[in-house]
Amino acid sequence: MRNLLKTLTCAVTAAFLSGTASITPPIGINIFTIASIGDVDIRRIALQIAPFLLMIVALMFIVIFFEEIAAWLPSMM
Repeated sequence: MRNLLKTLTCAVTAAFLSGTASITPPIGINIFTIASIGDVDIRRIALQIAPFLLMIVALMFIVIFFEEIAAWLPSMM
C-alpha cells in the first residue's frame, strides 16, 4: 500500500508540475497564446496569474508532505 501511495503522490506532483509549466515562462505556451490573442504584454498576464501560481505551488507542497491527500479522491470512487 505504501508503494502505491508513493506512486500516486508522484503522479499528482507530476500533474501539478506540468500544469505549472504550461502557465509560466519560458515554457508557458498558455501565457504566450493569451498574450498574442489579446494583444497584451506578457508581464501583465504574468502578474495576474501570480496568485494562482502560488496556490498551485502550495497545493503541490501539501500533497508532497501529506501523501494521504493524493489518495483521498480515488478512495472515494
